[in-house]
Amino acid sequence: MLFLFLTFLFPYGVKCWPSFSIKDSYDHDVALIYYNPDDFTNLRCTGLLIAPNVILTAAHCFLNNNDYDTGEYIDPIDVKVYLGLPTVNSQYLKTTKQNVRNVVIHEKYHSTYSEFDIGVIILQNNIPDFCNKQHYKLPTSLFFDKNDGTSSPEIVISYKNCYFMGWGSPNESIENKRLNKKVIEKLTADHNAHSLKADSQIMLTSPISNSNNAPCNGDSGGPIICKDFSNGTEINFVVGVISETSSYASSNASAKEFCDKTDLMLGSSTALHKSWINEKIEFYNNGQVCS
Repeated sequence: MLFLFLTFLFPYGVKCWPSFSIKDSYDHDVALIYYNPDDFTNLRCTGLLIAPNVILTAAHCFLNNNDYDTGEYIDPIDVKVYLGLPTVNSQYLKTTKQNVRNVVIHEKYHSTYSEFDIGVIILQNNIPDFCNKQHYKLPTSLFFDKNDGTSSPEIVISYKNCYFMGWGSPNESIENKRLNKKVIEKLTADHNAHSLKADSQIMLTSPISNSNNAPCNGDSGGPIICKDFSNGTEINFVVGVISETSSYASSNASAKEFCDKTDLMLGSSTALHKSWINEKIEFYNNGQVCS
């Protein structure tokens, strides 16, 4: 079984993929992210605006292919962010680009494992009118045996009414592409990932039975959204971010074949990392607090 982070190194090409509408999806909060630290690395990822100047994404989106030392400084000038793109073209790329102040990845993240695969991008400026728009909410924190997110293997949390969004595609270019919005058939937070690439931390896992619903290259860091209908009110929670997938494709398979043969998605839980996320929001807050 082959595992892969869903970033993408790309030159050029054109492909348009269809998307479908999901009620109450807040596309204005979804970010297209590029990381280009050198002439050989150009990674594409997805993120989600969770505060006036904070975008949530995956830590592995900022790993240089030639240097996996995550302690190395990430130069904001190497990170390009486009927020709320209706479609990808030169006009919208100009009008939706955001200046980046800082990039912070979880201090415990290491590329050997999928654990702690979470990070935030801090924008130079607050997004105007943020507090007057609807946004996805962070879920309640999860508390386990230890504050690093490990717990006894019998703990299993199931989620319903879930989907993910992202800028994934097997193609080298996503020109004219629209945002992916794909249904997640079954999502749990448990230790099923223990034998894969998680040493001890609980992660979100979802088996993929339909290739049309599989994440693909560039969906990394994309939000995993679940709807809660408790108390008669529908609330959209961002329960995680896409970390990686496994595929039964061969190691020399094309990007399209790998995505088509994806059989499992792994995600980092936002509830598990909520304290870390809130710390970054508070530390980098530009002064805007929504009531």
